[in-house]
Amino acid sequence: MTSPPTPHDVHPTAMVPAAAFDPGAEIESVIALVEELIDVISEENRILACGLPASLSTVSGRKQVLADSFEQHVRRIRSRELDIAAARGPRHARLVDRTAVLRQAMDENLDRLQTAIAASRHRVEAIMSAIREQLAPPAVYGSDGTQRLAGTRPVNLKAGLRA
Repeated sequence: MTSPPTPHDVHPTAMVPAAAFDPGAEIESVIALVEELIDVISEENRILACGLPASLSTVSGRKQVLADSFEQHVRRIRSRELDIAAARGPRHARLVDRTAVLRQAMDENLDRLQTAIAASRHRVEAIMSAIREQLAPPAVYGSDGTQRLAGTRPVNLKAGLRA
């Protein structure tokens, strides 16, 4: 015996009878998704602009969920399962406008994330350098002024060279 399908198991358009399906309403939901994605990405951009590491961004999880949903809509549009031609007039203009704003926010987000990643790498390199310095044995100067590591003999760089 199988359990009844949940809303997550059924395609969004399959839950609505064909006679009651309103493609305009579905386009409105895509626009609302795009607007929410713009808000979340803009918030992450503000956080990144403050110099905080990308890993401290509290909105990245929400951004991923919205991006996955947006990707599903894009796949449906490409497969012609969702017809954006249903978005005529002001609805179409709003979809185009919001998508352009989303693209700008995403471009800025990419730049800020790359900057944050570079800063994180720089911090890791600085920490690793400090650790290496702490682990290296101290250098000792001999009576002849040559530098050598503590506990080692001086190295003669001239030994074995012919003139």
